[in-house]
Amino acid sequence: VADLTDVMKETGYWDNINPRLRELCSVDGKVYALPTNAYALGVSYNTKLFEQAGYMSEDGTPKQPKTWYELAEMAQHIKEVTGVPGFVLETAKNCGGWFMSNIGWSFGVDWMEQDKDGKWIATFDTPEAVEALQFIKDLKWKYNCVPANNIIDQEEATKLYATGQAAMVLDGPIYNRVVKYEMDPNDYGIMTLPAGPKKHVALLGGTLTCVPSNA
Repeated sequence: VADLTDVMKETGYWDNINPRLRELCSVDGKVYALPTNAYALGVSYNTKLFEQAGYMSEDGTPKQPKTWYELAEMAQHIKEVTGVPGFVLETAKNCGGWFMSNIGWSFGVDWMEQDKDGKWIATFDTPEAVEALQFIKDLKWKYNCVPANNIIDQEEATKLYATGQAAMVLDGPIYNRVVKYEMDPNDYGIMTLPAGPKKHVALLGGTLTCVPSNA
């Protein structure tokens, strides 16, 4: 693929791309791809349900859970007060592994390691991974804060959230998907992910576009 560094600087693209995203497209300081969209995982919350549960301040800012366990406690309280699930964790299709990656990292799971020969080995079987899975299990069986049927994909999670049937959902920005459910824009809020016992991390994703070197 083509080295795009010089043309990006000449046309002004260099200064208009988030440096962190630009770094992900670079090797040895040279850029070889353009990020055409990008996201970070966060928590979308329903302001109306947060108000009912006493989690909105007078200045319009929400109480933000600092840890995953605090999020679970808040979700439990929301369900007790409002009668609707406080949290939706998408699990169906590719969503389960997608979000488990982020939760696992925050609990200290590395998922893979490189041996002395340079070979990458999966490291799923760790106490940290068990702790992360136990937390996910507890969302249903200890906190009882998720929908009764939690085999939910992204579209179903969006529908529950946008129609006021869930207070929080873990996802990237979903404002473009709630429109078809005619969600009141004033009810839409988004905040950072909570921290885990070991790390405070958010998974990034997006799309890159490359140019052939012979173009």
